Amino acid sequence: MARLLRILTSVSLLTLGLLVGPTYAAGEGRPQPTSEVIRIAEDPEVCAMMLRQNPDLAKSEHGCWIELEITTQLDQTAIPFGVGRASAHHGTASWLYFNTALRSSGPFNAWYVNGSSRWKYNGYHIYKVWIDCSNFGAVWPYTISVTWCGQGLSQSYPYTDWGFNYTLGGPGWTVGHGARQQVWANGGVCCNSGW
Repeated sequence: MARLLRILTSVSLLTLGLLVGPTYAAGEGRPQPTSEVIRIAEDPEVCAMMLRQNPDLAKSEHGCWIELEITTQLDQTAIPFGVGRASAHHGTASWLYFNTALRSSGPFNAWYVNGSSRWKYNGYHIYKVWIDCSNFGAVWPYTISVTWCGQGLSQSYPYTDWGFNYTLGGPGWTVGHGARQQVWANGGVCCNSGW
């Protein structure tokens, strides 16, 4: 069991440095979603054990890997200066919004956690509108619970972060995982990570 926990913890460690700024399609003048999928191979022994515990997992198109998927959707919804939390020394700054989502899933898609958030920013500050991590699940014989979901850093300049932690359990083992994402006051997204 200790070897399994060590394998799950060390093999599923992944980090990506990625800066995604506002993206506009030519001629449309409106943002397009950006998406990034990061896959890291899981230990073959872990996957073999999972298939012994639940042979139906072999039918999954999701292979023997841990996956972190990041999606960002910017929009042009602006609210005028003076509404929200802009301060006077920022002149006529307007607020813009964007949504971002993180999905963490296990080998054979045996478990997943979907987190989503909405942010407002003006080039000087970024503030949380909402964060939600209520969409998660696991197939038999696994159990999953989200142990934390929210904004990690209390700062609003030049960036903050958000994410979730979860505990995953199986026959004879339990391990913790999580995912984080930095969101910037210029509307960028950076340094996605999961473990």
